[in-house]
Amino acid sequence: MDRSIRRYVEHVVSDYPDTKADVASMEAEIVECSLNHDDSGIRGGGVGSPTESKAINLMTNKYLIQLNRNLRAVAKVLDSLPAEKFLLVELKFWSHPQLLSDEGIAQK
Repeated sequence: MDRSIRRYVEHVVSDYPDTKADVASMEAEIVECSLNHDDSGIRGGGVGSPTESKAINLMTNKYLIQLNRNLRAVAKVLDSLPAEKFLLVELKFWSHPQLLSDEGIAQK
């Protein structure tokens, strides 16, 4: 595997818990935000319903789409792992402070 791809995958896996929280926060922010209304009386060609507008924003936000794609991919792999390999992922990527080297984690 190319070194840069490996680093990207490691980054996505290590950020998985934080990314889940970030996605939930971003989605809540989009849903809760009130649309800016213009009092000038000029109407644009946008969606008239605030609910529809929020749904479209949730479905078309490219950053949010990519984060959700990454979350689904990591979750799919994690769900397929046996318990002992899941523990290795936890030790390698999610235990802070990192007390074990890669060799120490492999010995577990």
